[in-house]
Formats: sequence, C-alpha cells, structure tokens
Amino acid sequence: MSNKMKGVMIISGGFYHMMDSEQNDVYIKGTITYEDFKKYNLYHTKKGRSGFFIFGVLFSLFLVLYNIDELLFLILPLFMIFSIIVTGLATLIITTAVRIRARREFNSDPFIKSEIRYIINENGITQQISKRVNNYLEWDYILKGYELDDMFLIYVSKNKAIIIPKRFFASNDDLHALKKIISRNTNRIKLK
Repeated sequence: MSNKMKGVMIISGGFYHMMDSEQNDVYIKGTITYEDFKKYNLYHTKKGRSGFFIFGVLFSLFLVLYNIDELLFLILPLFMIFSIIVTGLATLIITTAVRIRARREFNSDPFIKSEIRYIINENGITQQISKRVNNYLEWDYILKGYELDDMFLIYVSKNKAIIIPKRFFASNDDLHALKKIISRNTNRIKLK
C-alpha cells in the first residue's frame, strides 16, 4: 500500500474518504445558484460565440470583396459597419439563447439546486450531492479546468464541468490549499 493510501477510513453521513496525517483535505460545501450556472454556460460558450462573430464579419467581407467592382469599393466601409452590426446582433441573439437554455437546464436538474459537499485531496475530488449520490473523480480524469474570478470550472468531459464557486470556501487558507493540491496533481487546470 502506498504512503498516499495509508490512513484511516472515515465513514460519516454516507461519505467515504481516507484521512492521512500527511494529507490535507479541503472540505467545502454550498449550493450552486442560477447566476453561477449562467456564468459557467456563458464562459463555456465564449469561444464559440466569439468565433461566430469573427467568422460572420470575415465571411461578409469575403462576399463583398469577391463581388467587388469600383463603385462597390467606395461603400465598403459602410458595408463593414453594417456587417459588424448585423453579426453583433446575431451574436447577441445566440448569447440570449445560451442564457435561456441555461435557465431551463438549471430548473430541470434537481441535484444542482441541492447543497453539494466536496472533499478535495491528493487523490481527487469527492462530491456528495445527496445521501445516495456521491461522485468521485481522480485527478487523471480531469480534461481541463479554469480558475475564474469567482469560481473554478473543472471539466470532466468536453461539455460538463464541476462548478466550484469561491464563496464555498470558509477561508483563504482553504482556497490556497486547493490551489496547492491542484498544482501538485494536475497541470490541466489553469490557475491565476
């Protein structure tokens, strides 16, 4: 048995985890709000929305330049302004659709509105969503992650992330302990 695995198994409230005198576990808990979920969805779709805007403007420019004649060249700046406005409005509509989808998804998920307890340590992340629902994620299974101003997003698949708002942490010491655990166990999460 490795040094990481030596310790005492503690069973409390349906939670199973190893305690080790050398291991610092970070315990946090909280409830995800709609605002948290909306920020996650907007961040998650940010590249796609930005790409759509740039593609729309460049595609419009290509269409104009492909069909250009001398007279059209004079109105090119006006067409570009018009193209930016139209593409911007389309991007705004997409952003609104993302918010509506986030609201529907948030309202339809009974677990996301429950208090979630986390144990984060050298082995991975354990989430206790209810007495019967526990998720355990080893660091090796994390695809990527980001530290934002007010939350951590830890992606477990291309489109699904564990959302950990910073307000869940009881102290800055817990927040710094989490960052140390992350930096020791994975380089897939970009920390500030």
